[in-house]
Amino acid sequence: MLQGAEYFQRQDPTTQVMWAEAGADIGAQLDAASTEPESSVLVCIDARDVQDGFWEGLSEALNARPWATAVVASYDAPPETVFDQNTSLTHVIMHEQDLAFDAIELQELSALLATSGAVFDTLVGGQERGCAALIGKRITRMLSRGGQGAWTHTSPTVEAGLLNMIRAESATGSTFRRSHIGAVLSSAFELPSFTADLIDCAAGGRRQADAMISRLVALPLFDADEDGETGDEQCVWTPASWESLKANESREETQGRLNRGLIRVQKAGRLVLELRILLELGWVDKAEELAKQAYRRLLLLSDTRTAQMVQQDPSITAQRHPMLMMMRNQFVLRTEGFSPRLRVQDQEVLVELRRETATGWFNEVSRVGCIGYAASAAGNRKTAERYLHSLVELITEAELAVHANANETDRLKIVDACFLGYWSALQLDRPEEALVLAETMSAWGKATDRLHQFDSVCLEAVMDNAGLRSLESDGVAPICDPFNQAHSFIALEDGNDGAALQAVQRFIAELGTHNTRSSPDGFGLMLLAITSRDAATVDRIESALIDSADFWDDHRPSTFVTWAGTLALSAIGAKVEALKWVNRISDSNDVYAHLTRASYALWDSRPDEALNEISAALKLTNQPRTAICAQLLGIAAHVQLGNHDQAQLRLEEAWRSRPAPRLFRFALRLLPQTAFGKLHAHVPESHPALRTVFSAAATDHRTLTWAERPNLTPTEREILKMLSQGASNTAIANARYITVGTLRTHLKSLYKKLGATNRAEALTLASRFELIEFWEGDTHRGEIPR
Repeated sequence: MLQGAEYFQRQDPTTQVMWAEAGADIGAQLDAASTEPESSVLVCIDARDVQDGFWEGLSEALNARPWATAVVASYDAPPETVFDQNTSLTHVIMHEQDLAFDAIELQELSALLATSGAVFDTLVGGQERGCAALIGKRITRMLSRGGQGAWTHTSPTVEAGLLNMIRAESATGSTFRRSHIGAVLSSAFELPSFTADLIDCAAGGRRQADAMISRLVALPLFDADEDGETGDEQCVWTPASWESLKANESREETQGRLNRGLIRVQKAGRLVLELRILLELGWVDKAEELAKQAYRRLLLLSDTRTAQMVQQDPSITAQRHPMLMMMRNQFVLRTEGFSPRLRVQDQEVLVELRRETATGWFNEVSRVGCIGYAASAAGNRKTAERYLHSLVELITEAELAVHANANETDRLKIVDACFLGYWSALQLDRPEEALVLAETMSAWGKATDRLHQFDSVCLEAVMDNAGLRSLESDGVAPICDPFNQAHSFIALEDGNDGAALQAVQRFIAELGTHNTRSSPDGFGLMLLAITSRDAATVDRIESALIDSADFWDDHRPSTFVTWAGTLALSAIGAKVEALKWVNRISDSNDVYAHLTRASYALWDSRPDEALNEISAALKLTNQPRTAICAQLLGIAAHVQLGNHDQAQLRLEEAWRSRPAPRLFRFALRLLPQTAFGKLHAHVPESHPALRTVFSAAATDHRTLTWAERPNLTPTEREILKMLSQGASNTAIANARYITVGTLRTHLKSLYKKLGATNRAEALTLASRFELIEFWEGDTHRGEIPR
């Protein structure tokens, strides 16, 4: 500050430089020191030991004296309420290492100080010189962003110096510790992260605590983040800072500090912080008990650093800590993907969990839900199906008295168990069970719970998958949460392909690149089939099917994924590949397996077999969307048989049983254009509402073809390859040692097989059917050259 004062005096000899005491009346000090009111005054204040009232007094003093500017050295940044939009003053936080300014910056600084009336405050580090670090460019940039800035240097040296200084001040019992920021920082040593509710007692009220969090995130010691459990802003110690706290402590001192923090977070009910501190303390057995009580909440709400601690703790084993190991494997799946090592560990977890017993209905529900979930994660289909069935039986047979007598702990057990069962049901292609569990999860939940919105989205998604919110005859679209993965089906009901693709774009991008998830993988493949034939390739479709088959111990893929994959393969005519996957689920008898075989039979011109499969499917489902899809496939089979009267009769019956225009329009997307056209022609005049649905559906893009990829000769394949490389007819004829006329004969045959009329169409269709072989040096992976 002395160097800064000398500089300003050199730049403007008329500038008065005065030094003020932070604890006294700044206005009075300014008035007493100013001999010439028209000249500017720079007041330098060392304010390391101040309470919040200092900033209000400084603001009032400067607002009343526009000729004064202040440079303040402080640990603390002033509250935003002091320098808000209603005042002409502002403030900027800078770090001392920023004091390295050139001649141009000095000119900018001089002009800024002369015109802005800004208050500049800077942190004074214990290892630093104590000079106010002000660079004009950086100040201008900060002011343009609203005033409040942040330190740009966060090296471990700076952090360590600041921490040592704060600890030294806190230990002396000075006014620093009696200030709001001092009290908060002194207590913050006990917590790896904290929100306003955890520092409320230290900061003197929730409003002040919220303001304090906003001020602390400017320190280089912290990162700003959102707390997963509360949704509030929180300060998170940077890894370097958190480690620096331990640098000068004995193990006993560190444990004592963390234990005090543990008591605070347990009292506040903060599960993620509790888990992290338990692992920091090395109390892994207690962490396992916590994971057993709150697995779902810890899995969904844990932040990145807590997840990393679970992943990296070497003392966690499947035998002693099965819940922590299962949680660790789920965290690994999110970041690294599936591996055989994870499968072995999940199987070990399942063995350990099945050894456990439970007494009482609530504990049994919790146990069964957890084991079913673990079996699904381990790929043990039969065990997962058995425990899922048991969980649904326990839930549906519960009497009202059970609900009435439930305490908070019991309630959370049911919600957690239902979520785990819901996830398992979606993996096992059991939509009816998923719906039951989602309804129970929502019924037992509370609106005050952080995860209740998540529960509501799960219920909304499974209802939309079933079509329950699209049954209204008025055709009005239900409102969807943006995180509802079944939102894509709602968009398809409106013919909005773009919105449908956007809703599942992430799932489509991840097909074949992650551990299989039956429900989103099925959504992604179905959307590719219905809306984006050009994006559907055999490799992309089969990669998802292979992942699904590899996930389960019986090597059978998800039937929902197989049905969606069969539809997608039919869009590109990959009939041989589709048959291979249809045969893989030949012994499966759920509704999706029957729909898979029915769809393929129609594609293979075997409508009688399709009708048998559809009849079996309708006996297995009470979900409107699936039932209407099955009914319309059956009607298409009658059209394929030439039974037009029967087709019309069945269409009228389907409409009378469920006059749902949205679901009918969706189901009609599963038919190729030719089948849709024939069916449209037989809609009776006596059903104007149904005719309206068909008229709207006629505008929808149809990608399914029920065709087969062309079988090209070796010569045609070679010609196609040269076409894709941009060769002219003359060049191709010379390379093949044939005349141009003979080449035209080959091209005519090739175009006919592809259904094309010219070279561009041939290349587009060949690319879609994946008939163009990649040649050496091709960096476009089969893209058509322009």
